Order: sequence, then structure tokens, then C-alpha cells
Amino acid sequence: MIGLCVEKFSRLKVSSRKRIEELMEDALEGFIGLDVDTRDVVVGEMFNKCKLSSAEAVLIGLLSYKAMYMIGWRDTDAVSAKEISEKLGLNYNTVRKTLSKLVEAKLVERRSRGLYALRVSALEKVSDIILRAKHRCVKGEAE
Repeated sequence: MIGLCVEKFSRLKVSSRKRIEELMEDALEGFIGLDVDTRDVVVGEMFNKCKLSSAEAVLIGLLSYKAMYMIGWRDTDAVSAKEISEKLGLNYNTVRKTLSKLVEAKLVERRSRGLYALRVSALEKVSDIILRAKHRCVKGEAE
């Protein structure tokens, strides 16, 4: 009898990791790409076309490095302000200040001197922030 219940409830099983991966992919699509040959971030058309706040831009960068870590292209999801700045074409000092604010907001954690990563507990919120920026951008283009 218990075996029958387990089979019936197997449809209720979900993968939180898969859900997070899908959210991340939805959020990043258009803003960045992941180059399979170089295993690196490639800035997408929307990233430069949309009017992103510095926080949105930095969160996109951090989320892209988290994605590369999750697919096994990096040993760590932690990244420096310099790397984000250079890869995304953002002002270094702006990135540093933004990272400090994101740490205070508990969206980002400082791993070691100069290295930052998204908090796992904030992945849904960060994805939502980026999706709202994408919606705002797409809506603005339609007007």
C-alpha cells in the first residue's frame, strides 16, 4: 500500500536546482552568452542596448559567472570587480561601489579579499531583478 502512495506522489517531486537553472537561463538570455569554445562570458546585444542600472549590470555579471560555475566551466563562482569590469565594459570604480552596496543588501557575499559571489539564497531574487530589467527594456523597445 505504501508503494502505491509513493508512486502517486512522485509527480509532486521537483528539482529546486533545475528550477533555479531555468530562472537563471531566462534572466540571462539576451544579456549574455556563454561561449562553449572559450568557456567565457560573451556580452549580448541586450546588455548594451538596455539602460541597466549599475546594480542590474553587476548582478548580470555575477549571475553569468554563477552559471559557468554550475555547468562546470569554473572552479569557483567568485569573481573580482576587475574581472566584471573588464568583461562587461563597466567602470571599475562603479563596479566596486556597486558590489559594496550589493553586499550590504545581502544579495552578494564577499568570499575573500577582492572576490565576490551571489548568495545562493538570493538567486531567485537576483533572477527576478534581472527579469524585471529585461521586461522594462523589451517594453521600452515596443513603445
